[in-house]
Amino acid sequence: MLAEKYRDTAIKQVKRHIILGKLIEQEALKISDEELEEGYQSMSISVSQPVEEIRNYYKGNQENLDFFKHTLLEKKAIRLIIENSKVEEKDPEKTEAVESI
Repeated sequence: MLAEKYRDTAIKQVKRHIILGKLIEQEALKISDEELEEGYQSMSISVSQPVEEIRNYYKGNQENLDFFKHTLLEKKAIRLIIENSKVEEKDPEKTEAVESI
């Protein structure tokens, strides 16, 4: 029952990770030292811990550091999508009329 309840959410998350992973690869996105430091600062604020503890935690575990960097890359990819998107307003009534044809 639990698996069925969260199935749609899990599928959407997997699709999102795949799409963002491809975008990261295609655009050859990288995390600079400055962006990593900003990530440490942000994490420090969100968990109310000194930035030095956050930095030491990630530097002490390569797997967690890699995951953290990938999370930062996904955020960077999302910003890239938003910055390069064009928003176009549509009249809902006209859109529905066209779709019903």
